[in-house]
Amino acid sequence: MINENSPAMARHPYHAIILAAGLGSRLKENTRETPKCLVKVSDQAILERMLAHLDALGIQRLTLVVGYLQADIRAFVSQWMATNSSPMQIDFVHNPDYASTGSVYSLKLALDAAESHREAHDLLLIEGDVVLERELLTRLLDNLNQCDAATLLAPYRPTLSGTFATVADGVVTAWLHESVRARGFELADTFKTVNLTCVARGAACSDLQSAVTRTIETAGRSAPLEYAMQDLVGSGFRIRAVDTLEQAWFEVDTPQDLAIAHGLFPAVRAAA
Repeated sequence: MINENSPAMARHPYHAIILAAGLGSRLKENTRETPKCLVKVSDQAILERMLAHLDALGIQRLTLVVGYLQADIRAFVSQWMATNSSPMQIDFVHNPDYASTGSVYSLKLALDAAESHREAHDLLLIEGDVVLERELLTRLLDNLNQCDAATLLAPYRPTLSGTFATVADGVVTAWLHESVRARGFELADTFKTVNLTCVARGAACSDLQSAVTRTIETAGRSAPLEYAMQDLVGSGFRIRAVDTLEQAWFEVDTPQDLAIAHGLFPAVRAAA
């Protein structure tokens, strides 16, 4: 059910982008015949859970960037739309070079395709391997005010790996991919990126597109999206830090991650 009293829903329409083009090779046998976003966490495909969240929140438009096993994703989405009678408009953008390019290039393709919507829609940027509780999405959207963007962050724990951000006065001050962190960098006071970011319509979305273009020009098409986010932060772009407050989420990259996610999100469907 849509929360019509939410500040997010009282604003203007949102345009979500899900990046789901990659091979997902670190998941090994789980993605040999299944695209990463369709891998099941307990009883639901990762993408199915996210589609349900977006639909319940009243997101009007979604762009899915696909590549590896794209036909499977298209068929799944078509069936999901028919089953759920969703009014959400879903468009696909194909990254033909998914095997040799990174997430920043997939985002460029999506932003180029959606350029005409920049003034009308705030942008909700989602990596296709994230599982989370719906309340986290609501909190993220409700915090897009007085800043260029808002992003979900989880306090550091030793079990977390990947990209971490530093925060001061509630605003992100650095967005550090593991490939660029100095040796011995202290992570204890940092926050793990959850890979969900909301960017304000208009100038902020234009700034994001410029950072994506610069990143590709300087680091190449195989660069991760995190490089563009650090470019933005370094240029003074204000990203509000939204704490997960211990609500469940997980980024599924490896079989070990998948096992953890199964525990965090147990099956909810009744057995046949």
